[in-house]
Amino acid sequence: MPNVSLTPAMEKAIQDAVTAGEYASVSEVVREGIRLWQQSRDFGDWTVEELRAELNPAIAEADRGELVPHDMEDVIARAKLRAKKAS
Repeated sequence: MPNVSLTPAMEKAIQDAVTAGEYASVSEVVREGIRLWQQSRDFGDWTVEELRAELNPAIAEADRGELVPHDMEDVIARAKLRAKKAS
């Protein structure tokens, strides 16, 4: 298990989130941070325009009331495939 040093401001932000009930524990906050870091590594090189192009069709469907359930694993897999093709 790694030993991690945090700034006092980071420690306070984490404790505030736990105290406010946003997270159940400090570990939960850290795990969420690592998940977000991993996602940013996967999708961090996308431009805002690329992200909008990916989202706009779904937003248009929602605006028309054409909501359909989606399998998020499939959505993520397609996004990763698109990112690989773009690089």
